[in-house]
Amino acid sequence: MKKLFFTLAVLLSSIVIFSSCHSEEMNLKVNQTGEVRLSSIKMTYNTEPVVSVSRAADDLSEYVIGIYTTSDELVQEWTYSSMPEVFALPIGNYTVKAHSPEVVGAQFDTPYCEGESAEFEIKKDNVTDVGEIKCTLKSIKVTIEFDQKLKALIDEGGVIVNVGEETLTFTKDETRSGFFHGNGQTNTVDVEFDAVVEGDQVNRTESYSGLSDGTELKLTFGLKESVDVNPGEGVSYVSNNLLISDEYKEIGVSGTFTPDMEEIPDVDVMMIKGVGFDINGDPLTDFSNGVVVELYAPKGMKDVAVNITSTNTMFESAVSGVFRSNKFSLMDETLQETLGGLGLPVKDDILGKKKVIFDISKFMSFLVDDSLAGVHTFGITITDMEDTSISANLVIDTSK
Repeated sequence: MKKLFFTLAVLLSSIVIFSSCHSEEMNLKVNQTGEVRLSSIKMTYNTEPVVSVSRAADDLSEYVIGIYTTSDELVQEWTYSSMPEVFALPIGNYTVKAHSPEVVGAQFDTPYCEGESAEFEIKKDNVTDVGEIKCTLKSIKVTIEFDQKLKALIDEGGVIVNVGEETLTFTKDETRSGFFHGNGQTNTVDVEFDAVVEGDQVNRTESYSGLSDGTELKLTFGLKESVDVNPGEGVSYVSNNLLISDEYKEIGVSGTFTPDMEEIPDVDVMMIKGVGFDINGDPLTDFSNGVVVELYAPKGMKDVAVNITSTNTMFESAVSGVFRSNKFSLMDETLQETLGGLGLPVKDDILGKKKVIFDISKFMSFLVDDSLAGVHTFGITITDMEDTSISANLVIDTSK
């Protein structure tokens, strides 16, 4: 039995050495498969009307990321916030498509963007990077503004905008832009000014045609300088005095974001959560999307400790042989090369960080081995810079 434990420890050590020397490769133990590194995606996308990186991160979290074959068949998709860092695929050629969440009808401040990566090849036992995805605006963006003089005279109503069968109404106090679904060719925007101005109902319609998807139409409503003024009675307003200034522009890509940029949730508490699964729920039995845990410490991280236990004593012994103990710190100076070789975060990835990715996907190639099968528990404890700690258990069941 001792000889077997020693053999397992040597095996695990060999995996660590192999991983550190060949960080871009991983033996998946499955013939004719490789991996795509989704964390390598560089998203370049239209941020209208987003103007800040924090807002961009929030908007991107719900983007849909999908892997497609060259015959345009969907293989797997996730939201941006839940996609794994790596994903195993049969050898062959693929693309990754990304798009913002679908919406029904026209909406304010809800642009629809989509894009596709260049075709990439999955090679046996290799890890392939995705590269850049340029997501462009596919909506028609309409912005309505009112000159201050006219705005002061409007009692009620506003501007009704129609694109196809979609409609939005802009009141004089509406500052948001409207986004309408484009038809993929050329679009017509119908605009109706319908408002009560100084007690008079005023109506005027205009039509703007030939707009391609991804175009912004900006209309400013004001008064012509030549208006009739009756002393003591104010402005005599008629529709012919309405001045409409229009401006067109093609909206290109304007923001970039990658999974490597910190995305801190809008909370002020420490958190440990599974990506795509509930870490506090039932033991994890589906490993097709990898096994990734996100660690959050808004005040900055000081330490991450791991305690690995198992119903399989051979697995426990193998772990102890590699890390010298089943309980260890990821900050341990003597373990940095070993931890890095297994794809685990090391000291430089942890100290002072508000978010740390704990990814044990590289463990899975031997966790599913019949001789090491069992219920394995990775007890994770994070400590922040103020010495506050929280813990959670990542439980993986490979016995089924």
